[in-house]
Parts: sequence; structure tokens; C-alpha cells
Amino acid sequence: MRSRLVLVLVGAFDTRATVPLAYAWRIPARERRALHVAEDADELWQLGNEWMRHDESVPLFTVENDGGVPATVARVVWFERSTFDEVVVLAGRIRLGRGAHRLLHDRTADRIARALHAIPGVVTAISTVATT
Repeated sequence: MRSRLVLVLVGAFDTRATVPLAYAWRIPARERRALHVAEDADELWQLGNEWMRHDESVPLFTVENDGGVPATVARVVWFERSTFDEVVVLAGRIRLGRGAHRLLHDRTADRIARALHAIPGVVTAISTVATT
């Protein structure tokens, strides 16, 4: 039997996180976790408080940003592949319609997917959500 980890990437507690979190329960897995790449202590505290207030049933793990979010996520996934046969990475991105939205968002989910595409046993799914 294959062992699978579902890893939900969380930048902030908004629809980019809640939609993939809900979807994570539809995927058969041995374990589910949320992962936040910490870049700012104040944002990390805010996320932790939101996470506890919403009483999420998926544990939230954090890792310090080391070389950019995509590279940091790729290192975590490589590490997890030593324990799990398969890692499913779920990420959310905002639907960008107007030019102003395109300037404000850097398409991190797409860059993460590119960083993970060559890792064997990894599946990346990106949910496009409405603007929060």
C-alpha cells in the first residue's frame, strides 16, 4: 500500500488556503498537513492566531524561508519523500482579472509548481479562487 502525504500550502488564512484545505479531505492519505513558509514574524503570529481561532483539523507547520518560497517548499517536499511514497501539494491562487491584480500578485503558486515538477512521486494541484 502506498503512503501519501497531502500538503496544503498556506500563505495567509484566506480562500487561497481554505479551498485547498477543504479539498485535502477528498484525497485518500495517511497524513495531511498545512505548511507555511515564514518570511515575517508578525504575519506568522497573525496566521497562527487565525488558525487556532478557526480550529482547523489539519496541523499547521512552519519553515523559515531559505532561498525563496518555491525553493523552500521544494526542500520540504524532497525531505518528505523520504517518508512518503507520494506527496500531493495543494496550493491556492487568486483569479487575476484586471491589470492591477496582476501587479499585486506574483503568481507564487505557479512558481512553486514549477519548482516541484521534477521531483518523483509529487503531484501539485493549484486551485484558482475568487479575489478575497
